[in-house]
Amino acid sequence: MQRRVLAAIAAFALALVGAVLLLSYVSGADDRARASEETVQVLVAQAAIAAGTPANQIVAKVGLEDVPARLVAEDAITDLAEFGDSPTTGAMLPGDQLSAGRFAERTAIKERDGEEEVSLTLDAQRAVGGALGAGDRVAVYLTRTTDAGSTSERIYDDVEVTRISGIDDSGAITDPTGGVTVTLALTPEQATTVIGASRDGAVWLSLVTKSEV
Repeated sequence: MQRRVLAAIAAFALALVGAVLLLSYVSGADDRARASEETVQVLVAQAAIAAGTPANQIVAKVGLEDVPARLVAEDAITDLAEFGDSPTTGAMLPGDQLSAGRFAERTAIKERDGEEEVSLTLDAQRAVGGALGAGDRVAVYLTRTTDAGSTSERIYDDVEVTRISGIDDSGAITDPTGGVTVTLALTPEQATTVIGASRDGAVWLSLVTKSEV
């Protein structure tokens, strides 16, 4: 009986030693594989970043990391300087790679016959559920809250959409929690009003049908 107990203990000890040696070998193999794998430095989010945040305001929330070349995004970036105040088109979580496609085109600089292009990042419900495209015409509504309650006013009737970001090829919103970025052609006076209202989340868009234009 005693021999059987001793034999069982010895077998258990040998199995335990074998498991430790195997784990050590596998871990070492992984380390060796990582050491020999080509890596590329790219910017990676170190903290959560909200949709619509300008690129020049997230510098402290990102950092360069070595990423295996096979896992690097096609348009991954290493510098935010070229994006200026371009807003993010969707929310980012720690560990997400930063890529050019995560930023909308820069705001309000291209002149179009006395107009400017202004980009707004809006919740989907404020942007016709994202069902917009370049060339569409929208009406702009402004909501206000007063002591008497909330009111909405249609301030512009026929505004051209020049671009929209945050929508994939099928028309689906790529980040439902982050909304979409819509670029509008506005006069300087209209731009002043819309930009001011967008800071308070008070802008809504509606698609204008041909019969309304």
